[in-house]
Amino acid sequence: MIMTNSEIKIKNSFNLPCYTNTLYEIESNKDFLKVDCKKSDEFLIIGECTNLVLPTKLNKKVIKSKNSSINKISSTLYRVGSAVNWNDFVLSVIEDNRFGIENLIGIPGSVGAAPVQNIGAYGVQVSDFIKSINIYDIEDKTFKKLLKDQCDFGYRSSIFQTKPYFIIDIDFEFSHIEKLNMDYEGIRRLISSQNKDIKSITSKELGEIISELRDSKLPNPKIIPNVGSFFKNPIINEKSISYNNFKKTDLIIWDHNKFNVKVGAGRLIELIKSTLNKESIDNLHSSHALIITNKNNISYDDIIKISLDIQSKVYKEFNIHLEIEPTII
Repeated sequence: MIMTNSEIKIKNSFNLPCYTNTLYEIESNKDFLKVDCKKSDEFLIIGECTNLVLPTKLNKKVIKSKNSSINKISSTLYRVGSAVNWNDFVLSVIEDNRFGIENLIGIPGSVGAAPVQNIGAYGVQVSDFIKSINIYDIEDKTFKKLLKDQCDFGYRSSIFQTKPYFIIDIDFEFSHIEKLNMDYEGIRRLISSQNKDIKSITSKELGEIISELRDSKLPNPKIIPNVGSFFKNPIINEKSISYNNFKKTDLIIWDHNKFNVKVGAGRLIELIKSTLNKESIDNLHSSHALIITNKNNISYDDIIKISLDIQSKVYKEFNIHLEIEPTII
């Protein structure tokens, strides 16, 4: 279906006013024939807009999936439409007693958006479960099947960030998952506090534990508008870190590979928070410094200013550049 109007409102989890003139809603492959776009800068593919920072006037044609099908191909293989809500899919998999995906419970957004930034949480990322992805190349006007190895998955990255690919559906496979992932310290701590035996935790119980953990740290975008973590945890050479007013033990640092470490971006922001502008401080979530919120009805320009303020202060103190995680249009 094609919608054309001078003001078609695009709902988004940051609750920013955003309007476009053209919206394509893709219900079947035949609908791609109606899409009048030639170059990638002419259009924007969206899901539930939980990871987008949108301007008031969107001078692009918007393309959105309406494929909400979930087909169980076998006991371990699911073909899932890109418009399916991510958390609804996770819950359905847990009900089937398939292991591994519990750690990604509660993440806002659609199934089609999940591979774009290779969403991850608590030691798990969505690419761990992807077998293949059916896409439509909007520029070439061709249908393709991409195997997992063709998707260029990395830390919060994939081929879908640079190619004009519309995700139609995804094949998820769970047969290689043999146990629950409970390595994350926060998970183990919560299990211990609830006096549960870690050896007998079920898939459903772990999902409930991780939901509780997420809810204690992350604001619900339906209550406090936000797009989740605003910055990626930087992966850098440890020798490049500067310590002006802090020491190494003040930071959260994980081993990444033999060349680099991963640094907790939230801790970096917490350490320099007092040096930020008042507007930045007022719109950071009180219990999670990685979350910029829109609780004070700020604008698109305000969000850009806040992000630049945080980036500049972190760089000045630690010689670390924070990369923005959501897509800013």
